[in-house]
Amino acid sequence: MGFFDSFVNKDKLSEMTVSNPREVFNNILRQTSGSSIVRDIKYNIFYQIIAFKGVVDGVGTSTLVANTAIALANLGLTVCVVDTSILQPVQDVLLKSNYTNGSVDKKDRLDWFDMPYTGLSPLHVSTLNRDISILSFYGKNRGVTDILSTNDSENLVEIAFTELHNKFDIILVDCCHELSSINTAALQKSQSVIQVWNDSPSVVGCLDNFITNCVTLSCPLDKMRYVVYSKINPDVMGSLDSLLEQYRLKKLAETVLSRDVSRVINMGKPVWQYPTKDEDIITYTNAVIDIACHICNIENVRQGARGTISSNDIMEGKVEGTLSKKMRDSQTEVEVATTLEQADAQMKKPRRPQGNPQGKPQQGGQNRQPRNPQGGAN
Repeated sequence: MGFFDSFVNKDKLSEMTVSNPREVFNNILRQTSGSSIVRDIKYNIFYQIIAFKGVVDGVGTSTLVANTAIALANLGLTVCVVDTSILQPVQDVLLKSNYTNGSVDKKDRLDWFDMPYTGLSPLHVSTLNRDISILSFYGKNRGVTDILSTNDSENLVEIAFTELHNKFDIILVDCCHELSSINTAALQKSQSVIQVWNDSPSVVGCLDNFITNCVTLSCPLDKMRYVVYSKINPDVMGSLDSLLEQYRLKKLAETVLSRDVSRVINMGKPVWQYPTKDEDIITYTNAVIDIACHICNIENVRQGARGTISSNDIMEGKVEGTLSKKMRDSQTEVEVATTLEQADAQMKKPRRPQGNPQGKPQQGGQNRQPRNPQGGAN
């Protein structure tokens, strides 16, 4: 060991054994929040725990989480939506859980705080899709005293994620802005965090402070590099792309919280695949598709790589294997019309006789050689 030989007891060192190197290695790296090494060791297909966090309240984060859950469940995946808000849980309302329709008596209702103390499941089942379950604080009147109590502990998040990890394909976390240990721990233990921005002055002004606070809470930019635009007005001037480039982030999707989208939400219906011809609702559905494909790490056909060949390239004979290319390279010197004016001009020209593209009289076949029946020339 060189320099360290004088500081190490070689007799004790020779007796050291490691029974499970992988477990020891995981324990060492467990303290490094957002480490890609830890995530790659534990999950090989896609990130299972995805958190959504808006810059400020009211940018549509919870609605986006609920509609993404519906889209993933329609793909055949089992989804658990975790609502970290103690004071204002909304996922049960958006996903219409069995707690909201009165099918469960108040005395039998359980929430997240009951998980360590009962063998019954505290999960609420969505009536929109049975493959969606909700873990929240909905059903009991929770207040500020619960945030200040010992129940608000990061151990509750550790218990929840450990229990849910083997029961669901995807876990979506709706991170609120409450200063609770549960909310902070859920943000830290998520494998990926999707930011939600909009174009309001309050979001743009608080963006730098928001990112700084997330990094301070051990949520590095490596884990929250993807952003969803949640615009208020589709015709607003300006762009958020410059801020995206400043922080070296990537835009994942773009939605519009227009009046029509808000109308669907206020009716208590999911925006995902809502039957309409409204462009804003269609844009919202396409954004949910982009997010779902990103979460599942599958190829998005709608965002697939587009070719660089244009129709003009084909008409001008630049593309191999096309008739325009063959006509351009042939000896006939055929002019390919690329505009309507050229086509009209060609229609007015007298046609040349077939078999003689150049329009020259044949020489009586002097230069022709008789063909050999065997296939060759004499």
